[in-house]
Amino acid sequence: MFGQDNTSGSQTHLANQKVGEGDLFLFYGLYRPTEGDAKSLKFIKGSPELHVIWGYLQVEKPVKVTNDTARNYPQYKDHPHVAFPEHCKDDNVIYIGKQDLEIGGITKSLRGYGTFPIFDPRLQLTAEGENTSVWCLPQWFEKKLTYNLKDARWNPCEKDPSKVVLNSTHRGQEFVIDLGGDTAVALDWLQGIFDCAQES
Repeated sequence: MFGQDNTSGSQTHLANQKVGEGDLFLFYGLYRPTEGDAKSLKFIKGSPELHVIWGYLQVEKPVKVTNDTARNYPQYKDHPHVAFPEHCKDDNVIYIGKQDLEIGGITKSLRGYGTFPIFDPRLQLTAEGENTSVWCLPQWFEKKLTYNLKDARWNPCEKDPSKVVLNSTHRGQEFVIDLGGDTAVALDWLQGIFDCAQES
């Protein structure tokens, strides 16, 4: 389950984009390679910071949090958005994940939510040798990612003509792309992503 509210207008943006049943969240974060063990873990000198996809959730349904949510969904009562709704801004919503991933054409049996246990280059968003906000993406992303619609943000990828380079805006994590129900255009990329996940 993923919780969202209107901190920085995040939930309003998701609602305006009609994010709901069947839609897919891909979660990313800022990472840097490390070395050592639990007692001596340290960043590898000179290693780059990278935006990397670490998890996913396909939406079963969104639920607006009310005083009855903990009673109606006792399995989620300890989630911060349910347990402490007073700390959330307006439009406090939880997105409940599907039990099984249901994206036509994906040839791997997975839960509808999960993480990617180890780094794989297919999960990396940051373009090689660039700062974290410069991403290398498949062409079908071009000028379709919310908050990143301006032409000036997109450039061809010289190393791979099937990809584009995005100078990403720094506004939050709620970037949305609408494929209009046509997941076929994204299937190869998504298959690569989910090949990095643990099977159900």
